[in-house]
Amino acid sequence: MKIAHISVVHTTFDTRIYYKECKSLFDAGHDVHLIIPHEKYEISDGIKIIPLKLFKKTIYKTYFNLPLVLIKSLKINAHAYHLHDPELIPIGAILKIFGKIVIYDVHEVYSEMPKRHFFRYLFNFYEKIAIKLLDRFVIADPLNTDKFPKNRTIVVCNYPILGLFDDLIKSSNKNKINGDKLILIYQGGLTRNRGIKDIINATGILNGKVKLVLLGKWEKDFQQECQSLSGWDNVTYLGFKKVSEVYNYTISSDIGLATLYPHPNYLCSLPVKVFEYMALSIPTVMSDFPYWKEMYSECALFVNPYDPKDIAEKIQTLLDNKELRIKLGKRGRELVETQYNWETESKKLIKLYKELYKG
Repeated sequence: MKIAHISVVHTTFDTRIYYKECKSLFDAGHDVHLIIPHEKYEISDGIKIIPLKLFKKTIYKTYFNLPLVLIKSLKINAHAYHLHDPELIPIGAILKIFGKIVIYDVHEVYSEMPKRHFFRYLFNFYEKIAIKLLDRFVIADPLNTDKFPKNRTIVVCNYPILGLFDDLIKSSNKNKINGDKLILIYQGGLTRNRGIKDIINATGILNGKVKLVLLGKWEKDFQQECQSLSGWDNVTYLGFKKVSEVYNYTISSDIGLATLYPHPNYLCSLPVKVFEYMALSIPTVMSDFPYWKEMYSECALFVNPYDPKDIAEKIQTLLDNKELRIKLGKRGRELVETQYNWETESKKLIKLYKELYKG
């Protein structure tokens, strides 16, 4: 079956799109294309990458590429098109006119987007169109299925690729990033509503006992704010790295962080970074959202994300108690091995395509 995954927002080697869905479908014997902003046409891991234009501004990359998406989609003439952005739903509607199978992959709750009221209303309108016209819906979070028709929706969670982490553990010497100090790590978007200032301030309260490693892209003008904090002396900022590099730093860390603010889009989310910490037997300090406290109760400590003192105290608890660090990390790893892994989730995706295509 010829399948085209499409995104105008994500990067080429996005973990969910490329490493999980595209590679799994290719390994299952499908002819997989990826239409996405990229420098050139190439074949990577058997996946044919069809380039869209690269723009510095996201809004240009998104909307100026839509006509090109339609042209290249029709030229490929795939059996099925898998959309990863709400902006692509109008393209999906046109593809349906041509008799194509169209799947919409819901990465997050776009109707709860912060500070972007116009796009919240627009994407909500688009999703209403999708519900009427598109064939199937793939949801990343099991709590976000209510608005989509049950008979056409499956949940494929963004759990870690267990085999990838097993290989990483076998090949790693687990070298310390900063000598004898325990290493805290945060990987992901470095934005105000993800509690970055509070974890930096918490390291200041701990007075040099730990080193905080940050990996990711900064929100506009936010890096300067963070660098002015007293705790910044305890921070190592490593920039935006490829997935493989991120994991090499993660495995060398002692405590993972996920202290996001209680925005509606986060309260019932399943943060990928936490499952990745779990896969590497790393305990987590995370926000005390009720859903998170239930979901991760056996492998994390919970804090008020607005309170650097609380964050510092929970980190100090883990600093003082190596046995607790090991216990939480071990239990997290067990949960990934038995429940929360991509190897299990990928079977749902492969089954979906088998049901849709009878050719």
